[in-house]
Order: sequence, then structure tokens, then C-alpha cells
Amino acid sequence: GQRAQRVGLSATAQPLTAVAAFLTGRATGCAIVDAGHRRQWDLALELPDAPLEAVMSNEVWDELYDRLAQRALAHRTTLVFVNT
Repeated sequence: GQRAQRVGLSATAQPLTAVAAFLTGRATGCAIVDAGHRRQWDLALELPDAPLEAVMSNEVWDELYDRLAQRALAHRTTLVFVNT
């Protein structure tokens, strides 16, 4: 009979040769298919119109929240980095 075929699939595992070795017991003797998918990025740095200060007014925060909501609703995925 035929031997079972193993298929490993991951969007994040690296390096691929280490993953292949884990799945097969060795990195050689298997086929590694790297589709190399890269997404286009829409990257922006946005600041409020008001000068940045240690304590921001409620109006500035309202402006920021509104803009953040607009950006999030306009995209399927949104990642926000903040200074904590």
C-alpha cells in the first residue's frame, strides 16, 4: 500500500525548514511550498490638530475617538498602537 501523506499548513510558522523537520523527522525528503503571500498595507500616522500635551482636553479625545471609529469602519482589519 501507499504511505500516508502529511500536509502541514501555517501562515506564521518560521523557519519553514524547522517546521518540515518537525513534521517529517528530517528537513530533507519533503516538499516545502512557500506561496510568499504578502498583503498590501495601508499604514498611516495620524495626530490631532491640537498640540500634543501631557493632559489632553475632552474635545481632543472626542476628535481622536471619532477619527479612530471612521478609520476602523472603513477597513476590515485595524491595528492601533498607543502609548500606555
